[in-house]
Amino acid sequence: MFNSFKVESSNVGNRLDSFLSSKFADLSRSHIKNLIEEGNVLLNNKHVKAGEKLKLGDSLSISLLFFLRFKFDYLI
Repeated sequence: MFNSFKVESSNVGNRLDSFLSSKFADLSRSHIKNLIEEGNVLLNNKHVKAGEKLKLGDSLSISLLFFLRFKFDYLI
């Protein structure tokens, strides 16, 4: 199950991992990179690399597993 949203103009040009680390400050960028590489984050319904640059209107999908791992890792 994925939660999706569109990239807004203020985030255009940002790296995917950098963007997510700004949204989830309690997770390291390397941890976010691992979550992306595991397929928990899709960009336009495709697996991409953590360094992918965001474009206006891109569809970003984050799996429920991402959020569960975020909460679990935060509690440890």
